[in-house]
Amino acid sequence: MSVCINCGKVFKGCLCDDCRAKTDTEELCDKILEYKCGDNALWDEIAKSMHNISNFKYYVFELAGSLPSPKREYYRVLSIEKSGSIPKSSRKWLYEVYDDIKGEPIGKELNVIRGHVLNALFMDRRYDEAEKLASEILDCRELPTSTYLALADFYNKTRRYDVSEYIISQFEKDIKDDDTAKRLDELKESLERYKSGKEYMPKGTEIRQMYIDFLASVGIKAELPKKAEPEPIPREEYPMPFEVRDICFSDYTAFALTPTGRDTIRDCVVELAAVKVRNGKTADVFSTLVKPYKVSYNKVLSVIDDVTEDDLRNAKNMWDVFPEFMKFIEDDVLVGFDAANEVKYLVRMGRYSHIFINNKIFDIKHFSETNSFLADENLEYKTNVGAKDKAAAVVSAFEKIGGNDMKQGIGAMLDDMDDW
Repeated sequence: MSVCINCGKVFKGCLCDDCRAKTDTEELCDKILEYKCGDNALWDEIAKSMHNISNFKYYVFELAGSLPSPKREYYRVLSIEKSGSIPKSSRKWLYEVYDDIKGEPIGKELNVIRGHVLNALFMDRRYDEAEKLASEILDCRELPTSTYLALADFYNKTRRYDVSEYIISQFEKDIKDDDTAKRLDELKESLERYKSGKEYMPKGTEIRQMYIDFLASVGIKAELPKKAEPEPIPREEYPMPFEVRDICFSDYTAFALTPTGRDTIRDCVVELAAVKVRNGKTADVFSTLVKPYKVSYNKVLSVIDDVTEDDLRNAKNMWDVFPEFMKFIEDDVLVGFDAANEVKYLVRMGRYSHIFINNKIFDIKHFSETNSFLADENLEYKTNVGAKDKAAAVVSAFEKIGGNDMKQGIGAMLDDMDDW
């Protein structure tokens, strides 16, 4: 059921004939645009029957039909805007309206529409047209605050920060309503964020290239951002390293890592260390933090000591660390405690780095009938044991089990192990 929004009488339309004859249409449009729930009992009832209470302002679109241009277009644009911009579905209509009226004398109404057109052109990636319109608007001495906001936002997002700051300074002292003040604060926050290095960049490789090309045309150099993470080699296409049981070697690299848990799929490496051994003696040491991957900093800090959140933020990603690790270990056998399991973490790093692990793996865990030496060597999985200390303990443990007496009896041990 439709009712007159002025008197409440049942009527098919927004205003009955009697009310239309005695109503100031502009004044009514202004009141509807400013309406908030609780201001008018009749309007509250009408608004509640709508899908969204904010849709009540759509009545302005019909009412404005009786107004002359450009007031008609001005009120209609205001009736469909949302959060200061025109929805994508209405931009084609906006461009057509603007083409029809842009030759008229420029006043407040036309400048409000121009601000919305500028924002729409930028959102639609029509950068050259937006640049031309922005220059025309900038030449105007006095602008509505909504157009100042659109203009400052445009220069923000096209990296002309000095121009944006100048525009803001021209109108911020005159802002009185809370909504505009809030939008201005958000604009200033964006400006500071962009200036600090987190500059605006649209989504999508093709769109980003269009944006970069446009910036170049106005004398600003920009580059495509590096991809956040590489595409990993599919799990089924990455072979597991070969595990050896022959202990007859004296040159090797002991490795250890600190994972955030025991789940090799959901957890990640946050510390990686290795000790290169030549003839039983330490030749070189590798140790580094690794930036957590899809794991919270709080979880990481619970498994590692003497590390801060800033340390983790500044650490290298696993796909940047792994090439350095592989260069360090060269062709050595990788010796570790529980290496058969820990190598799964290395495989994940290899998949993201696009580097295959051709090194053989040796797991000292298999060479003890009891685990009594594990506690002595500090190799057990317990919290806050650094990877560097674990790697050094792996060397110590390997040298113990790799002595002459062990080597002489290794053949018998192999025969007794059913799982080999």
